[in-house]
Amino acid sequence: MKNSVQKLDLSTRAYFRILKLAQTIADLE
Repeated sequence: MKNSVQKLDLSTRAYFRILKLAQTIADLE
């Protein structure tokens, strides 16, 4: 159970990082 929660947390952080990166790229254009 704990392992799946850690995986979920990791993918959530990765998701937000990609989202922030996409926003930065959008700002540059």
